[in-house]
Amino acid sequence: MKRLLIVLALALPLFAQTENDTSCEIAVMPAATLLVPYFEVDATERLINARTTVFTVTNVTNTPQIASVTIWTSSGRPLLTFPIFLTGYDVQAINLLDVLRRGIIAPDFGTSNATTPGSRSLANSANPRFLPSAAANCARGVVPVNLPPALLAELQTALRDGRHLTGYVTIDVSATCTARTPAEEGYWDGLLYDNVLIGDWQIISPNPPAGNYAGGSAAVHLRAIPEGGPAGAATVSSLPLTFYDRLLPEGRRGTDRRQPLPSSFAARFTEGGAASFDTELIVWREEAGPLGDVVRFDEEGDATEQLSTVSLPVAASVHTASELFPPRGNEVGGWMYLDLGRQGWVVTRMSAEGRYATGIDATPLGNGCAPREPAPIGPVRADDSCDVAQLPAATLLLPFFEADVTAPPTVAPTTLFTVINTSNESRIARVTLWTDRAYPVLTFDMLLSGYDAEPINLRELLTGGRLPGECDGLPRTIPASLLNDVRSALTTGRFAGACGSESIGNAHAYAIGYATIDVVGNCSGRSPNELEALADLRFDNVLTGDWQHVQPNPALGNYAAGNAMVHIRANAEGALPRTFYSRFYGGTGRDRRQPLPSSFAARYIQGGTSGFLTDFLVWHEPTTPARGACASYAENGRTRVGELVRFDERENPTVHIPQTHFPGVPREYTLPVTGRIASQADFFPPLQSGDVAGWMYLDLSVQTREKTANQGWVISSMFAEGRYAAAFDAAALGNGCSAIPETTIGPLR
Repeated sequence: MKRLLIVLALALPLFAQTENDTSCEIAVMPAATLLVPYFEVDATERLINARTTVFTVTNVTNTPQIASVTIWTSSGRPLLTFPIFLTGYDVQAINLLDVLRRGIIAPDFGTSNATTPGSRSLANSANPRFLPSAAANCARGVVPVNLPPALLAELQTALRDGRHLTGYVTIDVSATCTARTPAEEGYWDGLLYDNVLIGDWQIISPNPPAGNYAGGSAAVHLRAIPEGGPAGAATVSSLPLTFYDRLLPEGRRGTDRRQPLPSSFAARFTEGGAASFDTELIVWREEAGPLGDVVRFDEEGDATEQLSTVSLPVAASVHTASELFPPRGNEVGGWMYLDLGRQGWVVTRMSAEGRYATGIDATPLGNGCAPREPAPIGPVRADDSCDVAQLPAATLLLPFFEADVTAPPTVAPTTLFTVINTSNESRIARVTLWTDRAYPVLTFDMLLSGYDAEPINLRELLTGGRLPGECDGLPRTIPASLLNDVRSALTTGRFAGACGSESIGNAHAYAIGYATIDVVGNCSGRSPNELEALADLRFDNVLTGDWQHVQPNPALGNYAAGNAMVHIRANAEGALPRTFYSRFYGGTGRDRRQPLPSSFAARYIQGGTSGFLTDFLVWHEPTTPARGACASYAENGRTRVGELVRFDERENPTVHIPQTHFPGVPREYTLPVTGRIASQADFFPPLQSGDVAGWMYLDLSVQTREKTANQGWVISSMFAEGRYAAAFDAAALGNGCSAIPETTIGPLR
């Protein structure tokens, strides 16, 4: 019996797990099901120029897992199911051009259990949840590598939509390698409930006349609640609805336990203008049919409403200029309110000039457990959860920005971000720009009218000094002397007007730092690190926002990448063990903002014939208290991180060699509060195999003799060939309320 208990412990997820087992918030965290809401593959274009969709599945535990992949038509019919056997810490990429045009599921070795596990992974038979048939069903020669030509032709016919093959993909954690689809009852007998998978997807357009860019996002991560148990267990979830409810046979409704998706969204758009902006909305819903209420808000908050009668399939990509949506006014940008009427997901794909493209998840205005509420349009109250989900929030975090304040605007990199008020009442949003050592150099307030959207170009702000918005008649232009000091602080680390020669930031070629945006009750302009600013904070979860990094210089890159900002909600007073701003307010938690997690799994691609590169945008919590002395910010320029482990595509782990004079503590690395760190930098363990991809485990906990949690955020920013780029959040391995794991990554003892 003792031996059995040890085996079961080894099979459980290794990382810190959330305590919010009843949370309906959809966050990028290890899950039991992944949803790629839409894919697109050119049906007839030459393979070298063909648009494709690539998705990646990662097992973040040391225990082997089986991911059951199903390709669905855009009308919601499952066509093909195939397994991916994942050894401990394994990662597998699937190129749908290979699958749907060439009939190859995965080159070389396929997706069988023939892979040798890495040195930190358990044996391929070590998952006690596997069914007895798993070993035989997952063997090489049984798991398909190539699709029969007749089946491939059937797939292409069923998925054909004009010039493209379109549909969506689900990936479920399973107890056996099966070819059954979710339309077959036997499929559910192998379903598992362990939250162990993470994933992402990109749509790549390599044909310059039709597009010359890439865009993608994290997959939709659907957790099992409650988690765990044997395959096909008939335990009914405590959730009022589940993701697979409509597909489950009678008598088993709710036993998939997967979180339900929300039904209403706020989606950004840019359309027209000098740069010929274009926006497509990827819309996924559990059933086909007409949309519910659709409202377009321009950047002034003016609304155009339309009750759509145009029917959409389950998965579609639709231009915002189509007849499905209300007509655009004079403004180039704004946001769209979409009531899908049922479970769904929305992704905004913005593009311009045939070279820029970004994929950004729209913001749900509630979750799948929240009751739908009548007008006015606005956020529905969410769970009091520590899970950092993309929901309307009281604080937004832009974890990293950069802007070239010296080069001509036509070639100068910049960061754009937009703040949206999702409520019908006016709100004040306080923007603070911080150096990479967390010194606040500029704070200004913006008055947002109801449903207002305010875009900001940081290069224009830092060179022209014109502040956006109006707020109680305050000056809208930054004084020249202050503007010079701000630029100096963000580029040289010197803020002469306040700190003289003390260094409050690192030196860079660009202006680099991060930004926070808080809901406040007045236009005092006090920065968050002033004690008096606590009285200004408000607790209304009404803001949403996104960002884009634009690199217009063909010599350095020719692309854009973007993502949603980090949405930090205000929770019920006293409900959180710590808060985002607690270091400023004596640990009292009176800001009520959710804390951020400290450990992450981040994907990378590095090397290869296309010269793939990945930068990690890393933000972590500073240590300086409110009104810290200028000299104290030097400490924010360096910190010891917890553990860094690189896994390649064959699960080979590499780590840095620990210091011998202080056992258990890694070498000290210079890590400012925010920064862009290349995946091949010395900061990370080296890639020692010939593989070009994998994932990185980052524990940002502060490494002292007593390990302490350190709030953080990590973004994978990938780019290649001077034309492709994508950015998406790394998966959080727990939340800001999770206990710090006693063991490091690796088998539990």
